[in-house]
Amino acid sequence: MGVPPNPGSGRLANFHHWVQTHNAVVVIPVLVTITLGLLVNAIALGAGSGDSITNGFKITIVFLGILAIPALWICYSLVYRGRLSKVPACLVLTILLIISPVLVWGVGLYSKNASAGGTSTAQPPSTKPPPPPTPPTEGWQWWHHLSLDQKVFDNQNRQLSVALRGPDEIDVFAIDDAGQVWDAWGKGENWRWDKLPTNVKFGHGARQVTAVSRKTKTDPVQDTLDVFAIGDNGQVWRTLLDGRHWGDWAPLPAASVTFDTTAQSVAAVSRAPGKLDLFVMGTDGQVWGNYWEEGENSDSWATWFPIPGGEGFFAPDQHVGAVARSPNNLDLFVVRGGELWSTYWYLAANVWAGWQPQRAVAPWEPSGHGPHVQDNQRVAAISKSIAQYGQNNAGSGDQHAQITSGFDVFAIDTDGWVWSNFWAEGYNDNWSGWFKLGNLPLDKAQQVAAVARSLQNVDVFGLGADKRLLMTYWTGGTVWHPWAPPNNVGTEQFSPLQTIAAVSASPSALDLFAIGNDGLLWTAFWQAPKR
Repeated sequence: MGVPPNPGSGRLANFHHWVQTHNAVVVIPVLVTITLGLLVNAIALGAGSGDSITNGFKITIVFLGILAIPALWICYSLVYRGRLSKVPACLVLTILLIISPVLVWGVGLYSKNASAGGTSTAQPPSTKPPPPPTPPTEGWQWWHHLSLDQKVFDNQNRQLSVALRGPDEIDVFAIDDAGQVWDAWGKGENWRWDKLPTNVKFGHGARQVTAVSRKTKTDPVQDTLDVFAIGDNGQVWRTLLDGRHWGDWAPLPAASVTFDTTAQSVAAVSRAPGKLDLFVMGTDGQVWGNYWEEGENSDSWATWFPIPGGEGFFAPDQHVGAVARSPNNLDLFVVRGGELWSTYWYLAANVWAGWQPQRAVAPWEPSGHGPHVQDNQRVAAISKSIAQYGQNNAGSGDQHAQITSGFDVFAIDTDGWVWSNFWAEGYNDNWSGWFKLGNLPLDKAQQVAAVARSLQNVDVFGLGADKRLLMTYWTGGTVWHPWAPPNNVGTEQFSPLQTIAAVSASPSALDLFAIGNDGLLWTAFWQAPKR
């Protein structure tokens, strides 16, 4: 007859007795819990390590982590059956198997980074090429009324101003015939009206308010909205959206010159958090500027100052286009004698350069041709990043400027053809030269709407000779798509005196707005189809 195994004595013997006594109630549930923990740990360290370790190390981690599970149960079996002499070795093996996945993970991490020439745990940059830019072809929703109470606006003498307040809110501003400013805000099919303060009314001649979104120094995430308008007294007024409350209209410091409320609107840019710059053509034919910076005395504006040029340099009915190509740069554009003139400011010098005709700074076509620009054109200027030349969410002088190092300008000549030019740091630090866009002219009364929604996407809109929407776009390279109506947008006609208001809340979205022939607000939008 065989001799039964000796259960031993001391602590192991006591533990053997305790295990047999509490096996079903305590021991088995604890072991099952530990088993599940080991399994989750092995999978998390192995399969969940992403690109931080190689596949060979991932397989080893999972294998060792799972191997610890049978080792644990073997130790339990030895204790339960009283084979205590083999328990210490089994426990040592089990503990080693439990901690080995962590050790292997550390070795794999070090090995991957060492082979890359560094010790950082950051993943190396992806070698996959970026996805191709999405052209705004498929995915348009037809022109339709905004889902709001009907408010009627003058489509011959009023223009819309549009601004983004974060990715989920678009604000569209217009002045009604009573001189009241309204804000339609929302996105998609969800819109509502805000009535701006009534302490100031803007006469029937006032064409447009200017809205600009900006970040604050204290909150770099949430956008704040500032709205500017020229009052009946010929001075500039401002209101500010704080949360969802509009403050009363307040006058900026009086300028030594007046601004024509029937012919002018304010060009406004925010070139950095907590900064605003304004520009307006004065009745004296000079461009005047003002600025504001967030600080202890946040209600204090500078004194209006003339941009060098002298009285009468421009016709008083010409418009100013403004763009910030970086936090430390500003560029202005005005038409003079059928030619585009420009000036610039940069922080290091802190002075404005003299006005120059574009012919002097930007080459024309090889044939010697260049744009003979329509009078009263407000040049569309958009700031862009030069990473692949083309990033921004800025518009034609009245939207939020990005931190950028380049910009594009667009203008219509006297025959309705759209011309473009661009400047980019690193592109010989010079202008590229003027070139004609597309295969069709726009209506001669039109102003260009332009927006860049990603590194390689620029979209330009206008009304054709048939008063219907046309679009051209650029998706990198040197070729622009021919002018054509956006697919499925419909055949709605608009007054050629209406400028399309365009905005991009994300690289895959575009929203367009206009006052219809019925005086109501119309919109069309594009959402890139999911691939």
